[in-house]
Amino acid sequence: RSCANPETRVAGTACCNTSADPRQEARICGYHSERVRLATAETRCAKVGMEVCAERTTAGDCGFDDMYVWTPAACHVDIEVDPDGKVSSMLSTVTKQNKFTVGWLGGGFPKQEAGVCPTGCTPSGEACACTAVAETALVFDQVP
Repeated sequence: RSCANPETRVAGTACCNTSADPRQEARICGYHSERVRLATAETRCAKVGMEVCAERTTAGDCGFDDMYVWTPAACHVDIEVDPDGKVSSMLSTVTKQNKFTVGWLGGGFPKQEAGVCPTGCTPSGEACACTAVAETALVFDQVP
């Protein structure tokens, strides 16, 4: 699983109808290994009465076996914030070793006090383990 900006053409289209028995799946593309935006994937699935799949599909069309396909899952990653405010991904033991500095809004960051982390985080050794959610937001309404 990987997070990506839904406005970029970085993943394929896998559609499902989980209310059907048996479950229906389709991979839809204009050409082999086509990458589209999330909105395009949602529109293509809706046109055939399905939704973007929430889990891996078995249908093998379009050459998506070695590439990502869109899912409706929110984009998030589990992170660990150490007592100095440095962050690391908790994806694996390797990524946990790569701590980096971030600019915390207002200078504050999640940290343990008396063995308790703020809401949404849990203690992890001396650090706090939290879920970071990626959001897309308009910063400018015109080019400065």
